[in-house]
Amino acid sequence: MFKKIILLFLFSPLFLQGQNSSIRRKTSFGLFVSPELNGMFPDPRIQHSSKARFSFTAGINLNHNITKKVSIISGLGFGIRRYDDIEDGLHFPSDLDPIRGFISTSKIVTNFSYLQTNIPILIKVDVLPRKWFICSGLETSYFFKNDSKSTIHYGDGQKEKLSILNNPAMINFAYVVSSGYIRDVSEKYSVMIQPMAKFYFKDYIIENSVLFSFGIKVSCNFINPRK
Repeated sequence: MFKKIILLFLFSPLFLQGQNSSIRRKTSFGLFVSPELNGMFPDPRIQHSSKARFSFTAGINLNHNITKKVSIISGLGFGIRRYDDIEDGLHFPSDLDPIRGFISTSKIVTNFSYLQTNIPILIKVDVLPRKWFICSGLETSYFFKNDSKSTIHYGDGQKEKLSILNNPAMINFAYVVSSGYIRDVSEKYSVMIQPMAKFYFKDYIIENSVLFSFGIKVSCNFINPRK
């Protein structure tokens, strides 16, 4: 059911567009930067919690109009992904008193950190001519260069650093939805501001968790008109 809903939203911009009798084709490319908050929704059945972490992505954009209002956005991005996982309510020997029993609890805090490249394929629809738009599609991501670390916070205040986790590199996919505003600075340049949300298909970090990302993508595009 979840996949059917995603597919419905993914292709909904095409349904909104309809037919166009005349098409002015235009291709633009440019640069973008996107500050983001990454996090996850852990499985509620386990004693885990998570905090959102700041990350960023930067790269190149490619935009091609296929009708007057519909275009395809792609490109190549490179950035950092960070996630926090907190496993609470743990008991170690330091939490145990021979007479009083368990006197405290401990926790393990894991800071997941990866480098990432991504390639989006998004469908963009203008809802007001050359101004406001909505966008949805899929993004393919490759997580690599794992620099994740764990720390045990014992109930008595002591800390212990654990070795870097050796998670393998992985390909993931995300559903992307966004809306935004585009401003033509001149006949050759435009600026696009695009708040966006991503929800990843694979949990990767913690089993049965949902990875997400919220950010603002700011792009400067160079236009090459073709009539």
